[in-house]
Formats: sequence, C-alpha cells, structure tokens
Amino acid sequence: MRIQGEGCGELQDEMCIAVGQFCDYCLETGKGRKITYDEAMEILQRAEDNGYVHQITNIDGEDKIFAICNCALGSCFALRTSQLFNTPNMSASAYRAHVDAEKCVACGKCAEVCPAGAAKLGQKLCT
Repeated sequence: MRIQGEGCGELQDEMCIAVGQFCDYCLETGKGRKITYDEAMEILQRAEDNGYVHQITNIDGEDKIFAICNCALGSCFALRTSQLFNTPNMSASAYRAHVDAEKCVACGKCAEVCPAGAAKLGQKLCT
C-alpha cells in the first residue's frame, strides 16, 4: 500500500488480497481486480520471500474474513491495529503457530520475527 509517497518498501503493489464482501466492494469501485488461485499463491510467496507477515483479517467475527494482508510490520494497518488495541474479532484466528521442539536449535529467529511477540527464547528452546 502506498500513501502520500510512503509505503512498505520495494513491494508496493498487490500485496493484500480482499475476500468476501470486501472483494465485491473493491471490484465494484475499481480498487481491485479478480485474480486466479495461482496469482494469489504468487502474491503469498512473494510476501513470504520478503519476510512480510501474512494476516487473515476478520471484521465481524472469526468466520467473516475480510482480507489476507501481506505487508511489512511497520506499515500494515491491520497488523498494527491488532497489536496496539484490543481487537478480538479482527485478530482471532483459527490457526496457531507453534514451535516444533524436535527441530528447534534455539537460534532465536522465531522470537525475533514473530509479529505478535508470541515466540519466546528460553534457556534452551523457543516456546
């Protein structure tokens, strides 16, 4: 997203994917375009390759997905809102990341990059 000459670095176009009623709105107002499954997967992969955060944004509850946001932590409106304010409907997720203790080498990378601050590096392993 680019606002008044500021954005989230090199990847400024087509990083967020609207779904449901928001998708309808974006199409009707010319703010978006239809994409194929393969295009959606390419957007997700490009975001992942650049270390961006994938966030499923809910507006009216867990089952009312609004968008899949893929952006840098400092410039993602949805992610910043969910970090700064109590937004249970927006932040709720059906997926919970976890550390595989058998694969953890205590490098601390997960704790460093976790946008929610949920991963912690303990004495020996991440949790």
